[in-house]
Amino acid sequence: MCLFNTIFKENMLNQHESRKKYSFAIVFILIIAYFISGWYFAFIETKTFDETYGFPVLNGGDSLQYALLAEHLIEFKAYTSSETSPYVPEILRSPGYSFFLTPFKYIFDSFVPVIFAQALLVIISALIIYDIGRKLFSEKIGVGAALIFGLEPSTIFYTFTILSDILFVFLFLTAIYILFFCIQPSLSRLYGYTFLGMLLLGYATLVRPSGLYSIGIILFFIMIHYIKSIGLKKTVILTLFSAVIYASVLTPWYIRNHKYSGAYTLSPIGPYTILFYNVAGFLGYKSGTNADKVKEELRREEFPNADIQTLQSGRYTKQITNAAVKYVSADPVGYFLYHGLGSINFFIASSLKDVSNESLVFRKFLFSTLLLNKNNVSIKEYLNEGGILKGAFTLFKTEPLFTFERLAWLFLSILALIAPILFWKVPEKRVQILLFFFLTVYFALIFGPVSYPRYRIAAEPLLMLLAGGSTWLLYPILQRGVSRLKLLIRSATNFYLRHKQM
Repeated sequence: MCLFNTIFKENMLNQHESRKKYSFAIVFILIIAYFISGWYFAFIETKTFDETYGFPVLNGGDSLQYALLAEHLIEFKAYTSSETSPYVPEILRSPGYSFFLTPFKYIFDSFVPVIFAQALLVIISALIIYDIGRKLFSEKIGVGAALIFGLEPSTIFYTFTILSDILFVFLFLTAIYILFFCIQPSLSRLYGYTFLGMLLLGYATLVRPSGLYSIGIILFFIMIHYIKSIGLKKTVILTLFSAVIYASVLTPWYIRNHKYSGAYTLSPIGPYTILFYNVAGFLGYKSGTNADKVKEELRREEFPNADIQTLQSGRYTKQITNAAVKYVSADPVGYFLYHGLGSINFFIASSLKDVSNESLVFRKFLFSTLLLNKNNVSIKEYLNEGGILKGAFTLFKTEPLFTFERLAWLFLSILALIAPILFWKVPEKRVQILLFFFLTVYFALIFGPVSYPRYRIAAEPLLMLLAGGSTWLLYPILQRGVSRLKLLIRSATNFYLRHKQM
């Protein structure tokens, strides 16, 4: 018994030392990479950022709006985009990220400190990925998934910008980790951790409303995950408790938005995107018309008395939803095929291309090499005009660097998407694998035809872990296959040599 205890303690000590070593390596590599990247974006890519604010506020779009909302919270004590009184309440952008920015702006009178906080969030996220990968698979898989996520180009780029992606992925991933990977010895501690996980999940949804409907998947898997350990009755109560905590975070904002817009909505961006981007793209695809032109036609036909700003105010949420349903129901099969195929871009879009579109110096450098030979390439046009083989070859010659990256993403995505099949007969890991799979598919479908590498960041930790899991299972099989092939070749060679000597 004493010998067993000694061996057990030595094994635990070795594991602890191993975890410390790998964790230190991850932190060290990411600190070096982010120090160099931060210096590059701050001092080289200066034209990428807003002329007034400078680094790290991007030119226009959401980045500038988040910065303005944070400033207005300090100056006017109101969540508004308005520069003067009366201050019209902001409905389009949920408040989570601007509330995150406000203390930094108030204390330092600058948004630069935000990037240090976001870099720290990436490092913590990477360590969480490592710990999940270590627990589910192996140390090496955990390290690989963590570093791929941390060093992925879009993760690096958006860490150094005022945009909500890094905060969202940290909150969402931490919530998943707490809910499904922090084993609690007592029911009271389980409720405490569930409370914390759901608070983080609720705040993550206030940061990015795209995470809203993932709660259905998460609650379902809470039921499955805990039913064996605490029983059906207690699991149902825990699930209801989780739903109440999550709803309590969001309800005040629903009430506030209803007060000012007349619609119970977290943000009108969802219905607006579906109609004016997804449906407009679908109608343009069917008629061979430019999607922007269709978007303007939809606005004039359905909402002749409203401009874009008014449509995004929340007051037209119900009408926009009804219009989207009308067009989709006219050809549901065609639309869902279009939406599903459009989601493929979520998995294979090039992060390097996304960064190069924003970073002028980097893009000029690529044009000075053989890595990029043409501007504004349309993949659809290449494949439609030349066919898949000819179009793919032309695309490779035009964008060799981006094409190699797309192939790498394709390979990772295939590994990730086959994980549920590979782990179906591994019950101790099956629930977590299926959870990661359905959440990844959820994010792919929620963004659909408007998927960009930036939107993929939300699912990248799960994608990396799924791909790592498949690698963990398949590698020994491939290794055995290679060993058997080598043995077969050696046997055939020996047989040939003996036969030749005779």
